[in-house]
Amino acid sequence: MPANNSIYNSNAASWWDENNFLYLLKTGINPVRFDYFQKVIWHDYPQLLSMKVLDIGCGGGFLSEEFSRNGYSVTGLDLSVRSLAAALYHAKNNRLTI
Repeated sequence: MPANNSIYNSNAASWWDENNFLYLLKTGINPVRFDYFQKVIWHDYPQLLSMKVLDIGCGGGFLSEEFSRNGYSVTGLDLSVRSLAAALYHAKNNRLTI
């Protein structure tokens, strides 16, 4: 069954709203994902510490922001233009260049 990606357009403005279900990705999944990447990159491949990150399917930018805060050059891509707008808005408000 194909994914219903319209949810990311219709809820895009609330990615960073702690009361929205999409925020569960930040609190429930993002820490695990970032910890995994952190272990692989920092511990197993330290030569990649200055690499550029391409976050495909970035949504509201949770993972993109984590990488940016840790000094990576980040580009986020998503099919949802509205989610990208929310990610860009949040990143700029937090003085992150993504």
